[in-house]
Amino acid sequence: MMSERSRQIEDIYHRALEIEESQRGAFLRVGCAGDEALQREVESLLDQTAGNFASGRAVDLAAGEAVEADAPRKPAGATWWMYVIGVCYLVTFLVTFYPSSGDLPN
Repeated sequence: MMSERSRQIEDIYHRALEIEESQRGAFLRVGCAGDEALQREVESLLDQTAGNFASGRAVDLAAGEAVEADAPRKPAGATWWMYVIGVCYLVTFLVTFYPSSGDLPN
């Protein structure tokens, strides 16, 4: 659920996108009503958008909303296989250095 501050940032950001860049400064001064932190956040989003940043994600990130990562997830059994391989290495080590002749360390 978005907080009031997040909605305010998103609203001003989207309205500012509809205005020409040359007039955005004046719009932000009026729209943010003297709240310098709010104005800096919206200006930061606008700068990122101008740099071809994905505007929807920029708003979500700046507003503090949880954004699901785009990275592919590991398959469910990926971690399990790491343990299996580790056990195989351990068994190989033990068989190599401690033969079954009963010469186990004390």
